[in-house]
Amino acid sequence: MLKDLGLAAEAAMGAGAGLTPAERGQLRERVRRKRHALQGRLDLRWLDFASHPLHVVEADGRVLLERANEALDTLLAVIPSASPTSGSACPA
Repeated sequence: MLKDLGLAAEAAMGAGAGLTPAERGQLRERVRRKRHALQGRLDLRWLDFASHPLHVVEADGRVLLERANEALDTLLAVIPSASPTSGSACPA
């Protein structure tokens, strides 16, 4: 079901071409229709880094402003890990 959403994107990105505005619009519309069809069963979203940057929290605690090209990403902050030896643990 979700596989068909990525076929056009994979074809364009595989060649390093990126998506045209028309292709981006078509995929956005397909995602909108799938969201409606799967309402309540799956939260499906179209994250279009090419149209605007998005804030992303990575698993390692980095907070990034991600753009279409990874080289353009901006590190905004690092969330420190809470370990028992750091003294930042809350008392129970």
